[in-house]
Amino acid sequence: MKFRDEQKLKKELDKQHIESYEHNLRLHYDAIRKELDLLLGSSIPHQFNIIKTILWLNVVLIGISFKVTENGALLWIVIPFFVMSLTSILIALFGMRLGKFTNYGVDQRIFLMSKIPDNSWTKTQGLLTMMHGAERAVRYNGINIIRRARLIRKAVVTTILSLLLLLILAASTMITIQQNGENIMADKKEKPTKPIVKPGTGYGQRGLDKKPSESMGGGDSNKSKGK
Repeated sequence: MKFRDEQKLKKELDKQHIESYEHNLRLHYDAIRKELDLLLGSSIPHQFNIIKTILWLNVVLIGISFKVTENGALLWIVIPFFVMSLTSILIALFGMRLGKFTNYGVDQRIFLMSKIPDNSWTKTQGLLTMMHGAERAVRYNGINIIRRARLIRKAVVTTILSLLLLLILAASTMITIQQNGENIMADKKEKPTKPIVKPGTGYGQRGLDKKPSESMGGGDSNKSKGK
């Protein structure tokens, strides 16, 4: 009788120990799962939105640069601008391709669960398997997020430099256009006006300004001198 009581007490203690262990594992798994859901639902989409914004911004800057440089531009500004903008685009594309496979923390291999022995520790072993999968997913996605964040910082810096170079390019182009316009106006003022010669006559503009009576009078005087 005493032996049976001891066995029963031992079973109850083992059961309480297993339940307590399962409860702690479930709490730990829930915490890891929440962290994984935060990475999948917030951090990764936010990074991809930033990358898309960087790509669109650089495409717009390149389009504006083509419009600005229609009338010519300084090569020492244009070349660095295109280098910076294209570098930013390449970095952003590489960051988008980085970690293209997302780990969701769910093991699709069903045979792993089937290998768990059917005993009092079955639930505990199942929780351990799921928890290890979630931990690997958090580690994998976290590393990709950190690496992608570094690339995003580099892309943002190169995009800011591209924007500054575009502003300098626009300002220099406006100054050049203004100087060219002033030079053209100065050339027009300094260039002398040629007299307009009427076809068939030897008179210029000054001759046309004379009155007809003066021209006729001039002819009569010539005739009187001939007499």
